[in-house]
Amino acid sequence: MARKLFADWYAEHAKRLGIDADPNNPEHHYDYKAAYEAGAEPDATGHWPSAYKTEGHPRMYVRTKAGFIKDTKTGMIMLSTKEKRRGLPEKQRKIMPE
Repeated sequence: MARKLFADWYAEHAKRLGIDADPNNPEHHYDYKAAYEAGAEPDATGHWPSAYKTEGHPRMYVRTKAGFIKDTKTGMIMLSTKEKRRGLPEKQRKIMPE
């Protein structure tokens, strides 16, 4: 029964958003089953919560306006060796998750 509920939930989203009908397609780089189990939904633009991205997702890491690299899954700033030596204050190292 749970498998059918997930399949129906995913099929509805896939159709509405125009994404592949197979939730396990490795090209998604997204764990839709975990998103479903957590009650996650896409926002009004069709963007899914970053917490369920899997390794290899093309937007796992993005450059911030300040020029740092942000891990969109965890919300953490990735510091280069140069930035670590320079000493970014701890409160600036953490960014609230999306």
